[in-house]
Amino acid sequence: MIGPWTESKWGYDELKDATVEFRLVGPKWTVSGVGKFEVAGNPEGRLKIDIIIKQQPALGSQIKTNFHLGQECVSKIRKHPDQGKAKFQVEC
Repeated sequence: MIGPWTESKWGYDELKDATVEFRLVGPKWTVSGVGKFEVAGNPEGRLKIDIIIKQQPALGSQIKTNFHLGQECVSKIRKHPDQGKAKFQVEC
């Protein structure tokens, strides 16, 4: 699939603004934590899914980091076993 659009077993309404515990691994980096999904949909029912982390390093400032999820990662989204920690979990 070309572009940011992916197919997901989870619907737009299920994922929108839901909390997610994540672990993303690249060739020379790993990032993990808890964030929120930011989701957009298209007319074909496909989704663009990002994990958003917001940090406040100082009063009056904010850093927003987006991690875009490709199809491989979207396919690995699952319900978190500890719903008190996050609604979803993904590792890819």
